Amino acid sequence: MGVVILTAAACGSSESADHPVAPAASAPTGGRPALVVYRTPTCGCCKSYEDYLRKHGFPIESKVLDDLEPVRTANSIPSDAASCHTVTVDGYAVEGHVPVEAIDKMLRERPAIDGIAIPGMPSNAPGMGEPDGTPIEVESFDGGRVDPYVTV
Repeated sequence: MGVVILTAAACGSSESADHPVAPAASAPTGGRPALVVYRTPTCGCCKSYEDYLRKHGFPIESKVLDDLEPVRTANSIPSDAASCHTVTVDGYAVEGHVPVEAIDKMLRERPAIDGIAIPGMPSNAPGMGEPDGTPIEVESFDGGRVDPYVTV
């Protein structure tokens, strides 16, 4: 299994970037494993997604990078699964604005995949805007292959 990473695209604030790429620690706090969120310095929606994850009890370490491609490569995230940020958790990558329900399912069931993703930036996904009742299709990826995972 690959390292879990959520990746965020540039949105709209400014801060300095650092360059380390490291897997998320598996240090549970309050029953939730720690997440590392890799995002660019200008992404506002990525910060909103971090807030969403914190609200759901995940401890977050935010890594701000100028280029997320090395993180995606290190975590075997195919280009057709790419989004604006990458999260790593317990040996998995989570790409984009994936709902907590899908992350919980993956962590509970521990499938033999590299990770899960919501490609692009759907307007009703967590951290992007308000849910509008439209189902969100979450995909799994493994070895470069992308397949349906769960609809939430």
